[in-house]
Amino acid sequence: MKTVVPRWTVVIAAVFLLASCGSSGGGGEVSCTSNGVISLLSTTSGTPLLSTTVTVTRDYTPEPSVPVFVAYTSPPVAAILAGYPPGTTDPRTIGVNIAALSPTTANPLAFMLSFNTTLIPDTYHATWRFVAVDAGSNVAGCVDLPVTFTVH
Repeated sequence: MKTVVPRWTVVIAAVFLLASCGSSGGGGEVSCTSNGVISLLSTTSGTPLLSTTVTVTRDYTPEPSVPVFVAYTSPPVAAILAGYPPGTTDPRTIGVNIAALSPTTANPLAFMLSFNTTLIPDTYHATWRFVAVDAGSNVAGCVDLPVTFTVH
C-alpha cells in the first residue's frame, strides 16, 4: 500500500524546522548564524555574498531577479528550506518572492529573488532564512539573508 503524506504536514514540518534554528535569548527574537555548514554565495564559483544582504532600489521599473546561491558542506544535507524567521514579516507580503531554480541535489542550490516594483514608494525590510537539514530532519545549519527593497 502506498503511503500518502498530506501537503500541510510538510508545510508544518518546514515551519517547525525554520523556527528551530535557535534563539538569541532576549525578547523572543530568533536568530540564525551560519555554523560553517551553510553559506550564501553570489555565484556558483564560491564568491561569498557581499555583506550577506540584498539591497534593491527601483523607480517603478521592473527589477531583474537577483540570484542567491546556498552552499553546504558536511554533514550530509538532504534538503535546504527557504522561509522566514518566526515573528518577522513574510517577505512575500512586501513583494519579495523567492524560487528555487536548480535540482535539489545541486550544491550550491540556486534561488532567485524577485521584487514587485508596483508597490507604493517606501523602503521595505524582510529576512529570508535558509535551513539545511539532514536525512533525519535534523537542522544541520542555517543562515539569514536580510533584504532591503526600496521603491521610489
